[in-house]
Amino acid sequence: MSATFDPKGFNPSDELEALRLALEASERVVREGGLIDLRDLDEQVEFLCAEVVKTEGSMRLQLLPKLEAVIQILDNLEAVLRKTAPHESMQAHNRLRANQAYGVPPITTKGN
Repeated sequence: MSATFDPKGFNPSDELEALRLALEASERVVREGGLIDLRDLDEQVEFLCAEVVKTEGSMRLQLLPKLEAVIQILDNLEAVLRKTAPHESMQAHNRLRANQAYGVPPITTKGN
């Protein structure tokens, strides 16, 4: 979910819409059995929420439906991830067991 940030062209409404679309695409990928990268999601959401808080009254009210849509898709994505997590965990466990059975050493981090 990484993207290049351009403060000169920042528009909270456009950014919330872009985030919603990216999250919807991520949900589709997970539903289809794919993997997604959410490493920067916390920072993006935190930044956008801070920017929404900074907006003036009427503009803030205009952003509310977009923020609610982002929250809804985040809830949907969480539910899909929770539903698929046990399956993914079992697959990872089975791969580890197969690697051990055939003498392939497990991947370890440097220093272990």
